[in-house]
Amino acid sequence: MTSPVCTLDLGRMRRERFEKLRRAMGAADIDTLVLCNQGNVSYATGARMPAADPMRAAWWRAVAVVRRDDTSPHLFTEFPEGSPGGIPNDHLHPAVEVEAAE
Repeated sequence: MTSPVCTLDLGRMRRERFEKLRRAMGAADIDTLVLCNQGNVSYATGARMPAADPMRAAWWRAVAVVRRDDTSPHLFTEFPEGSPGGIPNDHLHPAVEVEAAE
């Protein structure tokens, strides 16, 4: 077995990504972001979601709310076990239905 070239500090990388996002929000004078795309949610929170069929993914998707004045994002997810350890419990919420009935 080969030795790893380096050890990744995922917690540090997640914190730096979040701070970079908050700085960009400040530069654009944005107070709050609501992220619904799985890639954007993962970028902002570090959360992992299992693959799902399109209907389930559209109906019960993870949502992140990022406030510029908050030190951690809010994560709304059906899979809280996929959230990283750095998100406080009061920032972890049940999934929301993103799509609305006509």
